Amino acid sequence: MKYLVISDLSGESSVFPDLSNMKNMQTLMLRSCNMTGSIPEYISNMTSLQVLDLSFNRLKGSIPNLDNLLGLATIYLTSNWLTGLPEWITNRDSRYIVDLSYNNFSRDSVPTTCRETFNVFKSFSRQNNPILSNCLYPCSKEQYSLHINCGGKPITIGGIKYEGDEASGGGAKFFQDTVNWGFSSTGDYGLTNFDHAYIENNISILKMNNSELYRTARLSFLSLTYYARCLANGNYTVKLHFAEIVLRDNRSYYGVGSRFFDVYIQDKLVLKDFNIEKEAQGIDKEVIKVFKAVVSVSTLEIRFYWAGKGTMNVPKRGTYGSLISAISVESGK
Repeated sequence: MKYLVISDLSGESSVFPDLSNMKNMQTLMLRSCNMTGSIPEYISNMTSLQVLDLSFNRLKGSIPNLDNLLGLATIYLTSNWLTGLPEWITNRDSRYIVDLSYNNFSRDSVPTTCRETFNVFKSFSRQNNPILSNCLYPCSKEQYSLHINCGGKPITIGGIKYEGDEASGGGAKFFQDTVNWGFSSTGDYGLTNFDHAYIENNISILKMNNSELYRTARLSFLSLTYYARCLANGNYTVKLHFAEIVLRDNRSYYGVGSRFFDVYIQDKLVLKDFNIEKEAQGIDKEVIKVFKAVVSVSTLEIRFYWAGKGTMNVPKRGTYGSLISAISVESGK
């Protein structure tokens, strides 16, 4: 066997399966399978392995030594409880995509510099920790609001300035625009050149109010977290702006796709199996979801997660996952 892909299993937890005889494996994906225990050492014997995705499980312990697997170009260990971070993986250069975000490593073992293809966002001391990464600059003053035009240029609407968000995506991307905000993006589309596939542009005329906010959107294959830092502690109102600008509702091939994803604010699930087209009652129509949030350690996190539902290759490969057009955060409302 060369390819084993299993994801999004429900039910009771289980230990890592015995795959020790599958030494010709090229892609091993056991994502969100409720696995516990440690990552087995025998993976180092899979000398043809190119993609290892064990994200969103409950694996503990150290990462085994896989330094001999020079063809292992993509490693996703996102959202586990791993504690041992060996030097071989931190020493891998930008040719390799490595995502270790949302783990429980010691802070001293995590690199202090941010790299394009090495994501260590929230990779240490996960519980109630305002330090999202070792490589972030310290706050200079408190902030009380944040507005982002996701995937688009800076714009001003109704006297409110929305900051631009035009950074290319990536399979293990940790991006910081300013001291005050940035995003962590996990997952790729299996395409050779997918950097710009993380930003979508509208393909028809938009007629809704404030249409400038909905001409672009940031797309994520698996997990996308926007974070706001340096916020004054207190109560906030969060507005999430959505519009389905990719899928169509006609009889063409673009009209048979469907999009579902989940949304978390401050680690609390606020939208489950969210369908933009259904909520907005059509395509190219805006829907704004409003939530209350409490900031207690100067940070606010908004996470979009694709849980394996909806179409994947319709109308084209990579047209799925979460889609967000704009974010507004205001204090004291």
